[in-house]
Amino acid sequence: MASPAYERRNAAARAKGYRSYYDYRAHDNGRIPPTQPRLRGEGLRRARGHAGASDLRRAVKPGTLIVATPDASSRRKDGTYGRVMVTAIGEDGSEREFVLQGAALKPAALDKLMADLSAAGAIASPTYVLGPYGATDDDGPVDVGAEDELSYDIEDVGDQSYDDIPF
Repeated sequence: MASPAYERRNAAARAKGYRSYYDYRAHDNGRIPPTQPRLRGEGLRRARGHAGASDLRRAVKPGTLIVATPDASSRRKDGTYGRVMVTAIGEDGSEREFVLQGAALKPAALDKLMADLSAAGAIASPTYVLGPYGATDDDGPVDVGAEDELSYDIEDVGDQSYDDIPF
């Protein structure tokens, strides 16, 4: 049996011409008329509330591995990215996808998100990932087309397991 709150949301959505509260949300929270096709793909995920930074914060448990990958198709002329895909990999091997975009990509918001994820026990991927504002190092922006700009210190770990590597 549905909760009274759920029934109220459904009734309100139906009064506006939508089939259900879910249908209302799938129509960009009523910004798309019920007679028009609903959102698809990423837009639908965001309208349903399953893809943002706040959901990522709630999903992270101690030991969750976080892998962030800029969406190359969202790269702007200034080298920044409009969207970053984040995969949260649980200790049980489960994966959940999240999308960071808009205000979530502002430097202060990213700093806060990383601090929150770290405090929750998440582990950032030890791979080189382009930041949402282009490639950077300690000296600032890096021209990723100039191979001499990027250097990697790779250490031979021999027979060590990943559990023994401090990152």
